[in-house]
Amino acid sequence: MAASISDRKPVQRISKILFLMLVINALASSLFGPLTNDIMRTCSMTLTEVGALVSASQAAVFLSFLALPALTRRLGSYRLLLVGILGSAIGFFLMGVSRTPWMFSIAFLTQSLLGYFYSSCNYAVMAQCDVKRRTTNIPLMHLVYSVGSIGAGAFVSWAGGPSWYKGYYVAAALYILGLLLFLTRWGEAKGNAALMPSIRRIVVSKHRHNPFSGFSLLLRKEFLVFFIFLICVTSIEYCATIYPVLFLELSWEATASMTGLSVTIYWVGSTVSRVFVMPSLKKGLNATVLLATLTGLCSVALAVIPLMPTASLALWTMPLLGFAFGALNPVSQIVEIRRWSDDMDQVANLHMISGVIGRLVLPVIVSSIGERSGLGPGLLLLAVLMALAVVMLLLSERLYRKSVLQDGGTMV
Repeated sequence: MAASISDRKPVQRISKILFLMLVINALASSLFGPLTNDIMRTCSMTLTEVGALVSASQAAVFLSFLALPALTRRLGSYRLLLVGILGSAIGFFLMGVSRTPWMFSIAFLTQSLLGYFYSSCNYAVMAQCDVKRRTTNIPLMHLVYSVGSIGAGAFVSWAGGPSWYKGYYVAAALYILGLLLFLTRWGEAKGNAALMPSIRRIVVSKHRHNPFSGFSLLLRKEFLVFFIFLICVTSIEYCATIYPVLFLELSWEATASMTGLSVTIYWVGSTVSRVFVMPSLKKGLNATVLLATLTGLCSVALAVIPLMPTASLALWTMPLLGFAFGALNPVSQIVEIRRWSDDMDQVANLHMISGVIGRLVLPVIVSSIGERSGLGPGLLLLAVLMALAVVMLLLSERLYRKSVLQDGGTMV
């Protein structure tokens, strides 16, 4: 990594802003799924076009993924974090002013291309801000995100309908506020070489760096299989924030208030799950066992929703879905930290890109199924893929244990 662990000084003020930014991100991220129907009407888009746009946006994110190791090495994760926040603000503002498919697509791609830098560096900066507390801070980040997302239900209800664009204007303004707060802590970040490398270090090291070293973990079998697991769960987690809500709207003609309620209770379930995670891990519960259990529960929850006979019963499966997915990401990141803590920048980048690979094709497939046969079969497909993810996780655990025994190391 950029600096040894002993050289890193805690910068807790930056950590606090990161937590605040998570609440802002939770509100902004909640908009697209619940507002998709309103956006489709205003911008004259079909469900297939929306799915194609989501997949196309992942191609843009893939470009950011390829560029991120070199940019992190030259700029540092803190500078790149600010670029991502500014890019997201621009993208959200452009979404708000969009009234045609092409204009909304350009705005969406802008947010995807530049916003990826925030999403990835957010994880890396938090891990580097306070190394001793990172196994606590990472799950806490997800808990704060869930709590913020509970309020997103009211935000979505307010923004829903013909004036949906106001939600994106508010999101853009909040991101600019977050950017200004991070700029006030520039001096603290500059004092941490892991967050903001000096120009001298960049000049000295640029001729020695192997451009492929930013992806070296993929050469290790135990990480590669775990990466396949991440591709499944992170892409399906993204779909789970869009298609279950759309299922309620298209199959049961849910009102704006019902849509807002579905978002709220989803994140209530997610918050409960994340509150459960931290004490359970501290008490010694095996993180891999917990991760496998949650992944299996995700498969069950996705399969149950389309089987419900009424709108009310379908609506009240959302807390189960939220609980299943809530702790999935933080627990997977704890597994990553415990196994591959030597290069958090690389781990953060590969974790983020895992969902991108699946989202290149999965939204198009689910949307196409939805237009032809309804979203129920699409949700069942996601359930089957989550069951496959359980198999890959258990295989990765077996390979990890084997590699530790071969290296003569100790399990963590």
